Amino acid sequence: MKNRYSQRELEANIAKVLQSDVKDSQLLKESIEEIVETVNIYHQELTYQNEELMRTNMELSSLKDKYQLLFHEAPISYVLFNGNDWIVEANQTFCRRVGVVPSLINSHKITEYILPEHQDTFYFMKNRLMQGSEKEVIELQLYTSEKEICDVNVISKPFHCRTLYGEEKKETLYCAIIHDITQIRNQQNEILKMSYHDAMTGLYNRRFYIKRIKELEDDLSNLPVSIASIDLDGLKIINDTLGHEYGDKAIMTICDILEKNVLKEWNLIRMGGDEICLLCPKTSKEKLSSFLQKIEVIVGEHEVQGIPLSVSYGVAARTSPYETLDIVAALSEDIMYSRKVLQSPQQKNMIVSMMLEKLFTSHPRIERHSLRVQELAIGFAKYLEMDEYSSMKLHVLLICMILVWWELMIMSLKSKKISVMRKSKNFIVIHRLAIASSALCLAMKK
Repeated sequence: MKNRYSQRELEANIAKVLQSDVKDSQLLKESIEEIVETVNIYHQELTYQNEELMRTNMELSSLKDKYQLLFHEAPISYVLFNGNDWIVEANQTFCRRVGVVPSLINSHKITEYILPEHQDTFYFMKNRLMQGSEKEVIELQLYTSEKEICDVNVISKPFHCRTLYGEEKKETLYCAIIHDITQIRNQQNEILKMSYHDAMTGLYNRRFYIKRIKELEDDLSNLPVSIASIDLDGLKIINDTLGHEYGDKAIMTICDILEKNVLKEWNLIRMGGDEICLLCPKTSKEKLSSFLQKIEVIVGEHEVQGIPLSVSYGVAARTSPYETLDIVAALSEDIMYSRKVLQSPQQKNMIVSMMLEKLFTSHPRIERHSLRVQELAIGFAKYLEMDEYSSMKLHVLLICMILVWWELMIMSLKSKKISVMRKSKNFIVIHRLAIASSALCLAMKK
């Protein structure tokens, strides 16, 4: 800092002071040089102190800017509100979230942005803080600037304001630290959904079934509760001959039909494999049976690789509080399996006939040849004294061997690469028919 006066001006001013009516005897004893030296020392000290103050002020200003930036640009929202819910101050993150200009934020109440169903949660939290609680943590939902809803975690605590002199102000404010947990909540909901839903079909799974059964068991207002056990016919033979890909396609077809037709209050559950369960609260056995009869007709209109689909089902109902849903479910399964036993032979026989017909259509000469093979198989069987089942098995194996030989011969003319042979659909189907010959013979026998 520059001196206000030069050395000569300073000495002249001191001389004037000494020539005036100064009563201080100590000052009169000192010479002008001594006084000038003392004044210069004080002046240097004041200059140094002033420079320190300016440096400190700049540092404080820098810290203020830094903390304001941290406050306003923080990834979470900070809000100061009073006991009447009026917002005193909020950072820019909160203002952006709710779509309000920062300069106008203190003309709003924080409760304006809280969903109605969460107002009580916020009110009780604030009351606990006013009664002396040091910290409160709640979860609620807020409206955003896009008129959407976000899930938030709110940590609140009392905020005691102080004056410049360190005195505590009478009004107590409350600081709310608001963290958006929408993404976390969505991930949790997705995990929960996965834990209660079947991965392939998207239907509820067995875990949900156990939970839902308990709920329906305890709530008697749901009576009557009807349960249906549904099972796809001929899945094993489809898997064994066409492959699991087509078996899955058959299951998906059945599930899609049911999902499109069930009532909203019913629960459609895939128990595993091709076993499906319907839990129907406040539904009579007659109503559910009528529904499944219609489903049976719709399913019959669908097919997989030319094979028509069908289902077996059983229905039972809980009409009294003294009955348990476990027993009702077991009864519906028993009825379903009884139907399945009656329908299974015809279904398998039809599948076998259709698959052989499909293969013979591709190779008409083989069909004629298979008839001759049948005669030979019967002759061999009689000569070897085989029973009827063994005779059928020998017949099927011989047919499959001829089909495999024919397929290989045709493919060898087209290409000598084994990879092409392995990719042939007919070859794969014939191979699986040979593997499943026992099941096919049983079906043909029945």
